[in-house]
Amino acid sequence: MSKGKKAVIIIAAIVVVLAVAAGIILMPRHGKTVADTWSPYDTYGGQKWIRTIEKQPGKDFKILQITDTQLYMLPGDNKKALELTKELVTEEKPDLVVLTGDNVSALFTDWLIDDVIDCMESLGVPWAPVFGNHDGEGKADLKWQGEQFMKAEHCLYQPGPSNLTGEGNYIINVTENGKVIQSLILMDSGNHDTYGDGSGEETSAYAYIHYDQIEWYKWAIRSVSAQQYGSFDPAGGKVVESMAFFHIALPEMKEALLPYLDENGLGEVPEHLGFGAIREGIACPPLNSGLFDAMKELGSTKNIFFGHDHANDASVVYEGIRMTYGVKTGPSPKPWNDAVAYGGTRITLKDADHSVRVEHIYKGGPEKITSSLCSPSALSSSPKQQIIRADGKQPRYAHQSDRVGQFHIALPSAYRRLIARQGGGKLFFCERVARAEPSNSLADRMPLMPGRGEHLRGLRNHLKRIGLRLFPLQGQDGILNAAVNHLLRAAQRAGNSGAV
Repeated sequence: MSKGKKAVIIIAAIVVVLAVAAGIILMPRHGKTVADTWSPYDTYGGQKWIRTIEKQPGKDFKILQITDTQLYMLPGDNKKALELTKELVTEEKPDLVVLTGDNVSALFTDWLIDDVIDCMESLGVPWAPVFGNHDGEGKADLKWQGEQFMKAEHCLYQPGPSNLTGEGNYIINVTENGKVIQSLILMDSGNHDTYGDGSGEETSAYAYIHYDQIEWYKWAIRSVSAQQYGSFDPAGGKVVESMAFFHIALPEMKEALLPYLDENGLGEVPEHLGFGAIREGIACPPLNSGLFDAMKELGSTKNIFFGHDHANDASVVYEGIRMTYGVKTGPSPKPWNDAVAYGGTRITLKDADHSVRVEHIYKGGPEKITSSLCSPSALSSSPKQQIIRADGKQPRYAHQSDRVGQFHIALPSAYRRLIARQGGGKLFFCERVARAEPSNSLADRMPLMPGRGEHLRGLRNHLKRIGLRLFPLQGQDGILNAAVNHLLRAAQRAGNSGAV
């Protein structure tokens, strides 16, 4: 055989080997659907996707939230994210670790998910993951990744009912002496959905918690409460408290912080509402499917935890529920990582009264740990003054905050925020209808002037002219509070019976 023919054969053999190797490397990984359906008529209990973890008597129960590790094609950054995870778990010694999505973020998700599992299993602590918008973008689908999770000794993951939207809708009940003291609802907030505007045009945007998931959530809350107390009766105290974990924030996060954000949609959470900051735009779905309203209606869920927005670490109490961005864990991936701090979030279920404390742990970035008791009591117990709608429908309330003479708005979900506007030589107010997307800046709601400072000074001067006492607050927050006080005065002058 000539040298030329030998060379051709060798080259052909190499090509075949490389093709086979590439096929193996790039082969998609598909998991199987496990038939485990749910019906609203089902009896609660015994389902595979309801897990239980026992709280030790006499000790706090600690949950560590890890989020957005996003292992990528950058081994150095992946190593840092995994080392940080190990450091946090080793130091915190949590009873449970919850991963709130975007655990991996690359083509080779099958290799990278092994790294996540190996890291978590080496710590010997129960852990529970949910999926984010990036987890399913590689060659290993979510079903396959879930199968790998379920093989891990300490992982509590369950795929959840097969007839629900998403993968990984499941429940972990924290029990003590045979009673559920906190029910953890873990849900898949999806990737992207298609939205239409009625004209035939469609766009893709971040997904939302779907309606079947909400019905499942409501069934779970009612059922676990009825099982424990004999009936579901929030007014009578017969409701098991719960917290929810998923990846993408609800639209209510944007609604809660609207009055405190600047014209770029950025700002810090006021101390009387929580802690942390919004350092990048809140990336929530454009459609509000009603999960938050369902949570308010049932009166069980007092805490919601999510990730997704790398630079945000805001934690805010809104309409009796605390919503918290977990601190991003790890530096990867480089292409779209705008986080300013790395770390995790500590969630402590106190032994004495089962209250919940939420704290951020910073391992890189700000050299501080910010904490706040997770209790909406400052809102619910504050004095109320009724504001009558001009059409006589559902009343609105202004709640006095901890600081004397300062007011913030806490409206029913259908009538979100009062926006103060200046126009026609007088101060007037308008409603922001639920689900609308107004400007994030109060200043943008006023007549155009040379600059933002001029907007605020112009409104302050107008308030002075009409004899309104201004409170010692700064900026947009102070303007809104002063405007609310003016509205309250107008309601009082009308004897709480006339239009305002």
